[in-house]
Amino acid sequence: MRASRAVPLLLCLAAVAPLPFSAPAHAETDVEACDRLASNPADPQRPAEAAGVSREDFDAEEALKTCTRALAAQPTEPRLHYQAGRAAYVLEDYATARVEFETAAKAGYKIAAAGMGILYDHGFGLPRDEEKAIDFYKAAADEIGIASHNLAIIYRDSAETPHDYAASMAYFKTAITLGYTDSLHGIGYAYENGFGVPQDWGKAMHWYRRGAAAGIGDSMNNIGWIYQNGFGVTKDAKVALDWYQKAVDAGNPDAVNNIGNLYETGDGVPQDYAKATEWYQKAVDAGNPLAMANIALFLATGKGGKTDVPAAVDLFFKSLDAGDAPSDDFNRDYVMEGNWGEPFYTALQERLAVAGTYKGKPSGVADDATRDAITAFSRQGS
Repeated sequence: MRASRAVPLLLCLAAVAPLPFSAPAHAETDVEACDRLASNPADPQRPAEAAGVSREDFDAEEALKTCTRALAAQPTEPRLHYQAGRAAYVLEDYATARVEFETAAKAGYKIAAAGMGILYDHGFGLPRDEEKAIDFYKAAADEIGIASHNLAIIYRDSAETPHDYAASMAYFKTAITLGYTDSLHGIGYAYENGFGVPQDWGKAMHWYRRGAAAGIGDSMNNIGWIYQNGFGVTKDAKVALDWYQKAVDAGNPDAVNNIGNLYETGDGVPQDYAKATEWYQKAVDAGNPLAMANIALFLATGKGGKTDVPAAVDLFFKSLDAGDAPSDDFNRDYVMEGNWGEPFYTALQERLAVAGTYKGKPSGVADDATRDAITAFSRQGS
């Protein structure tokens, strides 16, 4: 299964719940209040007395106001600039986040450099620039887990930077030593796919189980997928369903889609298109592009009792907008299996022609021109 890059808001998360911050006996200064409200548990340069505030407990508006006042008192303190930037980032005020992160990063504040890497990596408030993202991540990677993790993802998956699987594995391992548990999944994914290491289902499962024990929904989902398909284990759809449900409970939308697939195929559960549609729709509502393609197939072919070709085409294009390059390619190949019906292929080709990527008269079949047109469309604006 596909592994995803660390979500930007993970910059604000802690692996463990912070201990309560004890208010000082004297009147609290704005600087102390900024530390109390906005310090990050993942920041090794935060004050020893500041436990850090997890994303769930973070009051970004109050933190930004307080840290702005604190900066008036200590305008050259990089920690305060970072913490103001953290609050602005959560509020999606990326222009302010950039100014504050950049100021702190120039002063050598590691987690602020990681923040700048995330802004450039995702194009938040500035043009996306992977080369600059890499530079900022490298400046922080020896101390900040998310920076090391995101470098590992870039060197594994990027369409711009040459793949370097050895570097990717090294950065995943560094991130793990820094307490960034998402990288457990990254190593499992490397063994699953043979990225820089011999492909090994046993080792993939080992690392996925470590990830699952750390609460990583992607790892739980991939364990389910391994059991569903019998890769290196005895095929067992019921065990797969149990793992998918654990992943769903952990908030993983891929697992929601995969439960829908079990009901569609009758694998380990009674075949039930209505339940399959219900699960696929839940995944669509969560933004899952693979589920969008699954419902599009149902609508294109009447599977499940309803045929609506225009809606199927709309949903397929929505899946391309919602996905990244790997999921777009997966959904393209899904369409190219050729079982979506002539009306769907004709309508799809007409839409691609309007977009300028399909040339000639619609053929109504899944041909090479359709494959090329979908690929070109999915790469537009990427």
